[in-house]
Amino acid sequence: MQKEHLEIERKWVLKPGITKEQFEKVLENLKLQLRGELRQAYIFSKPVEVRIRHMKYSKGGEYYKLDNKIGSGLTRVELSHIIDKETYEYLLAQLGGRAEIVKDYRQYTDGSYTIEVSFVDNSKMIYLEVEFNSEAEAKSYTLPKCINDIVEEVTDKPGYSMSEYWMNTRSFKSFQ
Repeated sequence: MQKEHLEIERKWVLKPGITKEQFEKVLENLKLQLRGELRQAYIFSKPVEVRIRHMKYSKGGEYYKLDNKIGSGLTRVELSHIIDKETYEYLLAQLGGRAEIVKDYRQYTDGSYTIEVSFVDNSKMIYLEVEFNSEAEAKSYTLPKCINDIVEEVTDKPGYSMSEYWMNTRSFKSFQ
């Protein structure tokens, strides 16, 4: 099954000096909707990002998926395919046993939008994403003040994509 759509999302990271503990205290102001462990790895990073994912929800259930992402920045084309566990494990093995990124993945709501929060590899990287229906909607959005004061937007900044993080932390610096 294939699902294609434009992915319009903005991304933020914690400002320097903000700790995980400080951030989690701020998140208490929002309503937690979903939590789980998300594992992912990349097969290609340029010009098309090809990513495999395994999501295991804390309240039960899981899925395996293969995504193709085309473009960068605020708006990208995303093609998603549900795959089975065997296909996921086969593709992961083709990477020579390189470890997946492991995320403590959470979804919160600010009342109107879903704020996705990822604590990556035991919080070596912590970031937020919000998806939108249009670029105009994305550009007019402001995070809740309690969060906005402690994060910096990196939507269009090089070096903050998950594929770049994966390559730099999994010995794939020249993998393209």
